[in-house]
Amino acid sequence: MSFRALLLALALAAPGAGLAAGRESIVDTYFVLKAAYAGAIVWDVRRAEEYDRGHIPGAVNIDHVARALLDDKTQQFLPLKDIEKRLGNAGIDPRKTIIVYGSRGSSYAHFALYALEYFGAKDVRVLNDGYEGWVAARRHTTNRATARAPVRLKLTPNPKVIATTEEVVARIGKPTVQFVDVRRPSEWSGEESETLQGGHLPGAVLIPYNEAYADPATPEKLMKGETSDTAGMALKPDADLAKIYESLDPAKETIVYCHTGIRAAVTYDVLARLGFRNVRVYHASWYEYGNLPDARVEK
Repeated sequence: MSFRALLLALALAAPGAGLAAGRESIVDTYFVLKAAYAGAIVWDVRRAEEYDRGHIPGAVNIDHVARALLDDKTQQFLPLKDIEKRLGNAGIDPRKTIIVYGSRGSSYAHFALYALEYFGAKDVRVLNDGYEGWVAARRHTTNRATARAPVRLKLTPNPKVIATTEEVVARIGKPTVQFVDVRRPSEWSGEESETLQGGHLPGAVLIPYNEAYADPATPEKLMKGETSDTAGMALKPDADLAKIYESLDPAKETIVYCHTGIRAAVTYDVLARLGFRNVRVYHASWYEYGNLPDARVEK
């Protein structure tokens, strides 16, 4: 089925119907309730102080997911043995169903999904509406910490979901590969840059990650203090999401990137929901590529 045909099928589908071709990794509060009751692990990826103020009952927390899994200087994953210890001590077992959540629309929740899939998890879901959505749905909350039984982990990274800088360089110009830059237009153009070189990958298309939100301007409004309401970071309906990405070919290898791989994880998850079968996150992203002295760039 062509992507335009897929879009038509979405438009004709009953309201709330999911994409048959995609995965149902983005869930609502009712799904979380049922899954948690059935034994799913719920991982709150927010800062420890936020978790302590209130969280979904039964959820575990190992502080902010970036602090837990990433090297502060390189923004790359910590050594595998360290991650095995941190996840294992918290009872976060990638062999089981895991639901992750943060604040509503948090890119870090989607990053946690990507990270878990990279470490071999097969069934990870995201509550995109986050803790705010849980509270708005009048679900029960608690400030009592949950401790799961520790597990011993031996993680096996899955190279199919991550793209290295070497692979990206080798794929530039390949007709079977498409690059999606999910950053701000000012980063795309090179006007805003924190690296040796500004701009974007040759041939990449610009589709900012926040275009998937009901109000794409909400992240900037929050950052500027113009609002404290996160409702605009709810995801658009599937049919609207399909329109945003209709210029892409779901049959091609799709590599998404941003500055450090965090925002790219939102697009990674949304594209998988829309039926894209070969989506990879360029985790090192522009933070590494833009500091290559001989990098090929466009502006």
